[in-house]
Amino acid sequence: MSPPTAAPLLCRRGGRAAALALLAAFVHLAGGCAGPNAESEPAPARAAPRARPGDPLFTAYAEEFLAALRDGNDAVAIRHFAAHLKRAFTPERFGRGREQMVWSFGKIVSWRPLSQATDGDDERREYEVRCVRSVVRAFFVFHRGTRNLTDFNVERESVYVAAPVPGTEDDVAWTDAKVGPGLGATIAAPRNKTAGRLPAVVLVHDIAAVDRDATIGPLRAFRDLGDGLAARGVVSIRFDKRCFSTPQFCGRVFTLEEDMIQDAVSAVAVVRRDPGVDPARVVIVAHGVGAIAAAEIARRAGDIAGVVLMGATARPLLHTVLEEARETDAPQEVITRLVSGVQRVLDGSARPAEELFGVPASFWYDLAKRTPFEDVRRLDRPVLLVRGEADSRAIATDQVRWAEELAPLGTKLRTESVPFVNHALVSMEALRARPGAPTDVGPQVPAYLVDMVAAFVTTTTTPPKR
Repeated sequence: MSPPTAAPLLCRRGGRAAALALLAAFVHLAGGCAGPNAESEPAPARAAPRARPGDPLFTAYAEEFLAALRDGNDAVAIRHFAAHLKRAFTPERFGRGREQMVWSFGKIVSWRPLSQATDGDDERREYEVRCVRSVVRAFFVFHRGTRNLTDFNVERESVYVAAPVPGTEDDVAWTDAKVGPGLGATIAAPRNKTAGRLPAVVLVHDIAAVDRDATIGPLRAFRDLGDGLAARGVVSIRFDKRCFSTPQFCGRVFTLEEDMIQDAVSAVAVVRRDPGVDPARVVIVAHGVGAIAAAEIARRAGDIAGVVLMGATARPLLHTVLEEARETDAPQEVITRLVSGVQRVLDGSARPAEELFGVPASFWYDLAKRTPFEDVRRLDRPVLLVRGEADSRAIATDQVRWAEELAPLGTKLRTESVPFVNHALVSMEALRARPGAPTDVGPQVPAYLVDMVAAFVTTTTTPPKR
């Protein structure tokens, strides 16, 4: 399993290609480079006898690895690593990757074997692993000659439980729901509701293939935002992205329609059916690329009270992510290949299924045809335009361009620039206070940002007094 040089924006689609590469995540945290194809596994100085096909030794090694992951025993977990993996991962580096896995899936509870097979020099084992939040499948590949682990990855099968903000249990109540093609969703509402029906928001993700909480490493921006709004009297619904939960629905070719529009429209319908929600007081809160789709979602859902656009870029996203790739330490040949891919999309020669930055060219073609400024103006609803001052993707000139394009809305437009907040809606101060601590489960979206959104939703959707 060779780690990608640049992390994909969306998960790859179908079967093993949709695997969440745990060791690749470890590589990203460690800043190293590893994988079974990095170099051939050298034979030990005194070669042990080649293991028999189906040798139970490999089953024991796989279960020892899972037990070490569960118990946090990193030295034991890496004991049977192949040489190229041992060079990449000290126990400390491996431990950071394990913590990230626990943050995403929850602690390991139990596992059971699913299959075993021999393929040439490879001995393969597959397990179903039940975690607190998820069920995943774990795949192991051992070399029969060296008896070392050369590859390991996991595929998430389901997400059972969202991760509420700790300490909000007295203020917030959560309800499981389904949107779109059976995607998991969470409705967060005030536990002690006031009389009458409440306003609601539908949280629309950025481009990343993330769960309903927008879990990225130690960050859960939509959890913090959704639960924070509920504690302030605004019902929220957040849902798993389709390419996260059910990647088979994306197929080889997809657009913004399948990635978020259809499911967000479904989420509006779901939250409107909640008996505690006023169906005429629903606001779309869209982040990043979601802002491009916000007006279309609102139009299709009908009678939307307003929209909140957070971290919205005004420049073509394809150019923006290419700039970000250039700022990394990716090898020049990788950058050259990406530039070539961008040029093929721009001149229309890329096949619709050709992948670029983790999504097919069909997605980029569709994005280029969208007219978000015109769509929002035509929607003619109150708009809150928010940008974090530490946002390196939606930069200050993007905010200015959006404000200029939406100026015809007049008093219906409100623009805000919030300090210390990055593109992930997270306080940079919070990150500096707790560097590299993925086990810290406290909220990292600042309260003043949640207050701002809550105030906009409440005032925008409150009927005028007669």
